[in-house]
Amino acid sequence: MKNLKLVIVLVLIVGIIVVSEIYRDKQVNALEQKLAFTECKIVDFTHGSRSDFYVEYEFSVNLKIYKGKELTTYFECEDGVQGCVGATYKVGYQKGNPSNNEIDLEIYNKYKKSANALFK
Repeated sequence: MKNLKLVIVLVLIVGIIVVSEIYRDKQVNALEQKLAFTECKIVDFTHGSRSDFYVEYEFSVNLKIYKGKELTTYFECEDGVQGCVGATYKVGYQKGNPSNNEIDLEIYNKYKKSANALFK
């Protein structure tokens, strides 16, 4: 019985991981199909769990403000600012659905933790 419960839990965990990766792949594909660009500003750099950090940014499309968040490891800009807060970068967004977006951190893209990032 214990082995059966363990197998069920493992199958559920693997299933959740697979479904989340499929969903992220679809988002990236939709983004690539209808890609538009604008400028964004990094507004915050927050600590998540363990080695996870989040770059939070804002941008405007058709006078509406959108927010984005990118999972990264810890990094500092050349000027020593954690997570490049205050800096401006390019953001790619899906035409018709700007909530589907991704920041291009340029030389700092190497700190992103997303396996299927548009900008690498």
